[in-house]
Amino acid sequence: MRKPSAGAVLMVTLLALSLSTLVDLPEEASAYTPRPPILIVGNWGFVPVNGVTEGNGTSSNPFVIEGWEINASSTDGIRIMNTTSHFIIRNVYVHSGVMDPFDFHRGIALYNASNARLENVIATNNDDGIRLYRSRNVSVENCEILSNGAGITVWFSEDANITIAHNNVSRNGRGIYTFAIGNVTISQNNLTENREAARIYSSSNTTVMDNRVFSNANYGIAVDKASNIVVVNNTISKSGAAGLYLSSATRVSVASNTFTSDGILMFGDRVSHFNSHTIESDNTVNGKQIEYYKNCSSLEFDDFQGGQLLVANCTSVRVTNSTIQNTAAAIGLAFIGDATVSNNSISDNYFGIYLSRFDNASIIGNTLDNNTGSGIGLAWGYEGYVSGNQIQSSRGITLSLSSNVTVTENSISMSSFKGIYLYGTRYSTIARNEVTGTQEGIRLWLSENNTVDDNRLLSNEESGIHVRTSANNTILRNNISSSESGVLVVWSTSTRLQGNVISSNQQGFRVSHSEGMIADHNDFINNTIQAIDDNGDENSWDNGYPEGGNHWSDYVGTDDFSGPNQDVLGPDGIGDDPYVIDADSWDRYPLMRPSGVPRPWSPMGLQASLSGKDMENVTLNWFLSPNDGIGQESVVGYEVFRNSTYHPTGLAYGLIATVPNGTSTFVDSLAGEGDPSNYFYRVCAVDSNGTSTCILHQAAKFTRPLTPGPNLVSVPLIQSNESIEHVLQTVEYDKAWFYDSLDQEWKSYVKFKSYRTLNHIDHIMGIWIDVTEESNLTIAGIVPAQTTIHLHKGWNLVGFPSLKTSYTVSDLNVEVGSTRVEGYDSLPPCYLRVLGDVEVLQAGYGYWVKVETDMTWTVEVA
Repeated sequence: MRKPSAGAVLMVTLLALSLSTLVDLPEEASAYTPRPPILIVGNWGFVPVNGVTEGNGTSSNPFVIEGWEINASSTDGIRIMNTTSHFIIRNVYVHSGVMDPFDFHRGIALYNASNARLENVIATNNDDGIRLYRSRNVSVENCEILSNGAGITVWFSEDANITIAHNNVSRNGRGIYTFAIGNVTISQNNLTENREAARIYSSSNTTVMDNRVFSNANYGIAVDKASNIVVVNNTISKSGAAGLYLSSATRVSVASNTFTSDGILMFGDRVSHFNSHTIESDNTVNGKQIEYYKNCSSLEFDDFQGGQLLVANCTSVRVTNSTIQNTAAAIGLAFIGDATVSNNSISDNYFGIYLSRFDNASIIGNTLDNNTGSGIGLAWGYEGYVSGNQIQSSRGITLSLSSNVTVTENSISMSSFKGIYLYGTRYSTIARNEVTGTQEGIRLWLSENNTVDDNRLLSNEESGIHVRTSANNTILRNNISSSESGVLVVWSTSTRLQGNVISSNQQGFRVSHSEGMIADHNDFINNTIQAIDDNGDENSWDNGYPEGGNHWSDYVGTDDFSGPNQDVLGPDGIGDDPYVIDADSWDRYPLMRPSGVPRPWSPMGLQASLSGKDMENVTLNWFLSPNDGIGQESVVGYEVFRNSTYHPTGLAYGLIATVPNGTSTFVDSLAGEGDPSNYFYRVCAVDSNGTSTCILHQAAKFTRPLTPGPNLVSVPLIQSNESIEHVLQTVEYDKAWFYDSLDQEWKSYVKFKSYRTLNHIDHIMGIWIDVTEESNLTIAGIVPAQTTIHLHKGWNLVGFPSLKTSYTVSDLNVEVGSTRVEGYDSLPPCYLRVLGDVEVLQAGYGYWVKVETDMTWTVEVA
């Protein structure tokens, strides 16, 4: 073994002395008798020379080791191996097992030693305070386990019969740790200020009960790859991440626990890691019920009143207009199909909103503040939409191992971590987000085929965009400034950087150990170092002639010539000489002027609703542009455009209003209920140069007249409030009903009954309404760009959330293999008829669609 230097020994000695000052020892600690470490191998080793003070090793008269102070700096303080005799270790003080920086020692270690009781032991500053290895029938009670690498560890025994009770376990790395153990009881301990209070790993048949778990740095109680665990009647508060962490665990029973500023967090990769648990309703956080649902469908929570919401293996889940704070994961959804989480206020949690194993999830318009683990986290999912969320002082948005996710028009600020973080994510779009004051604005790691487009990334400490160990990603039209590195690409292939404005960074664009990169039509403005490329011959800093390269603010060349070789007299907007980056990297065709006129950022989070006494108005609301009144592209106002027919880019829409900057609402008077026309709206930010940028999504008002009797309808717009009372507020009716094809059951809403199974209406549903007098179905909302509808074998009652005017039954049959489609007919008794192949589906109507197997129908808006 290499001898440590004198400096290292001095440093460790000072560390040990400083640790000892942190340990408040009982007064009787000074009364122990010092002696050397004890080693007992086999029953014959229980003799006085080894510290045994009395007893004969029977259950009624056990050997006793008592009254000693032992310095464990040279070896384990007390090590007992391969014994079956009964013995007690009590009133001993063992310490200093971490004095040697290369050889840590346990305070007390039992190896294959059974029938032991440890009582009133003080163990401080050791590797493990107490270690039980392949030992059975052991109790550890009334001990002080302080400032050790791990407090009490228990290893390898299927039926150990271990009791750990009434101990004070504080300021250790892990307080209590079990590995591959069965039949353990951990009860009535004080577990405080450890890195982790207790971890039950790869173990079974363990009970954790009546413990006080307070102020542990990471987790309170962690159940990791374990099964058949009981966690009951514990008081758990102020853990760094979660009071109870269930990681790849199964069949955990959780009851009567009281959490304060804490809660439950679940992770895993199998459905049983989430839906095999029993989490009773008597668990509370901050005095509110922890609500847990599993194996269900059509869950709706509007203004959720619980302290934490956990959902596993469910479909059609909606959480809206709720306030949840100060817990582990405010909203945790796993193995979820068709989820909507919108317009919630989520603050002071570890995770704000977390979805794992999802299919078709929308997270829209939430406000998240000071969530330290992640504001929004999505993992192992397909088809997600994250838009219009305001995230501050949180870890932003994390996408892990997911695909086809769109993250757009979110505002993220003041995070000590990444603003938007993609790990192992593919075919996703990150567009029109504002990220300021984070560690890294956007980071891609082990991710491929993603597009990062038109984001505003300002004053992010380390980098605006960081691409690492990734491939085939495109970075377009972003505005990146005031970071250490504007764009950083490391160990990556085929990155495309085009049309970005990269300004006032210490390094504009750094490429390291990467190849296949193409950078063109970017504006590099006033960066301390404009660009660095350590693998220049494998990358390209222009797109050839005549497309050209990039604009460099420090380029001093002239433009007197043109042509591929810049030898034809006459300017062409391209510098005659290359812009040199380093010895093997250069832009052959530097642009003499910026590649484009800067555009202002659009407003964000557009919403539409009916307003007025009789819902006669349409009110538009939006979040202000990040450039509102500030910056080079200072927004001076907003323009509102409208048309009675839809066009995806707003072609032929007429200007109906201009409002000044600082304004985030507009009321279109008398355009709502009572006006028979449909309207489509675009809202655009306009800067001082007259340049404008419009919100990607359009708002709309839709109306359809209804006659008395049954009507089959649908809602072709995304509603900010999907409650049935809100959606049908302009209709005179007494009941509505819907067929849930997943559960194969009818759900209904009857006005004069208090029990209702239909409580919300979204844009994918077909709804029967019994109209009592002539009225209009008039709604306002957002036009869906694309909608995924899951069809189940048999009959499905669906809407048609599209504005296409030529989509026929035949088109539907080809796309999903439907064998029969039925639509509304005004004649009784069924009010239905079979639709022919050439008949056109219409927005606002519902349809019965029959398929022979489960299918997915993707509906485009136009």
